[in-house]
Amino acid sequence: MAVSNIQNERSLRRIKGYLYGLIPLALITVYLYGLRPAILISMAVVLAILSDLFVAALRRRSPDFAHGDLSSIVWSLVFTLMLPASVNYGILTVGVLITVLLGKHAFGGYTGCVFHPAAFSFCGCAICWQEELFRYPTSFSTIGLGWNSGAIVNDAPAYTIKLGGVPNIDKIDLLLGDFPGPMGATFFLILISILVLFMVLKTVTWHIPVAYLVSAAIYAYVFPRIQTTRPESVMFELMSGAVVFAAVFIVSDPFTSPVNPRAKLIYGALLGILTMIFSHFGAFQMGACFAVLLLGPLVPYIDRRLAPREATVKGGARYGR
Repeated sequence: MAVSNIQNERSLRRIKGYLYGLIPLALITVYLYGLRPAILISMAVVLAILSDLFVAALRRRSPDFAHGDLSSIVWSLVFTLMLPASVNYGILTVGVLITVLLGKHAFGGYTGCVFHPAAFSFCGCAICWQEELFRYPTSFSTIGLGWNSGAIVNDAPAYTIKLGGVPNIDKIDLLLGDFPGPMGATFFLILISILVLFMVLKTVTWHIPVAYLVSAAIYAYVFPRIQTTRPESVMFELMSGAVVFAAVFIVSDPFTSPVNPRAKLIYGALLGILTMIFSHFGAFQMGACFAVLLLGPLVPYIDRRLAPREATVKGGARYGR
């Protein structure tokens, strides 16, 4: 139990690191899309806190954030930054409540999550509101502050790729994320910089994100969806959607991913392949979220099968976070 508590404390510190990584994405989103994203982000934080307070009142204990657990806020922000900047406030509200109340607390809190709460919520909302979640405004366009933004929305490059077309995007814009897409998930250079910083600070280890991105790149190279060169296929697949965002903020989450290095490598590689398969053959563009949901229940099994003998104890407890 003492070892488990130490590992949980480490995971909570890593979750705080995720929060710091989300701040620059939130700022650049407000710069590109105006005041509406600031309102959406603020609403997500407030709703996450209120949800924790509601659960704390039901259980007659202090809220999670009083003990340093900021996972509700982090997961709610991750969910929010996968949305269009033009999304209406109702979808955001439902999504954040699902993230915190169902994705986290229904499974017993941050230590019991079977599915990544933000991915779990996004998949549910995508099924209910496909048209609203997968059409996006362009940067610096007019986005109203009312319940419905009234913004002119466009298909993302990921949709063009799904139809077999080559996105008409300048490579510099592709690197900078200046094209229609999820409001915080298109900034390739910034996301890669955050990932490198996370690795240096040991917020995440390299195993899952590197295995995830490499396997996704190999799939895109071997099975290109668009009529262009194979290297360009890899470039568009990795840069035009939310693949890198998922690598940074979803697949490596300390509470919903394996804990030992070998399991992390296998998990990351499987996720990369499944993400591309879902993107290739699925009905939705955000394949990473569906891939995480599919593999989530198998994480304990992968950990047990690949864990070194000294990292297991009676009852299958998992160490190493």
